[in-house]
Amino acid sequence: MMMHTPANGIINEWALDCCYPAASLRERLYVSDTMTGILIYTATSDSTGSLGGIVAQTEYGDFSGSIRRALDRVSWCSADPLCIESRPPAPAI
Repeated sequence: MMMHTPANGIINEWALDCCYPAASLRERLYVSDTMTGILIYTATSDSTGSLGGIVAQTEYGDFSGSIRRALDRVSWCSADPLCIESRPPAPAI
């Protein structure tokens, strides 16, 4: 879950920044005791699968800004103030 949430945030951010449909981007998580990685790739073979907009994120030096914006976006709950006022459910025993 610690890697899935940022990966989805990056997918949503790139959908906004690069005009990709979020449904055309997929994630693959690589997690072990010694390393962690995220692979984001296109799941379509049509024109939305060209990766041009995503590649441009690294070419113009905005990759770190894109990651920062994605993490900022997932840190805010869209159901505020409901999220602030509600308590998480108690764990099942």
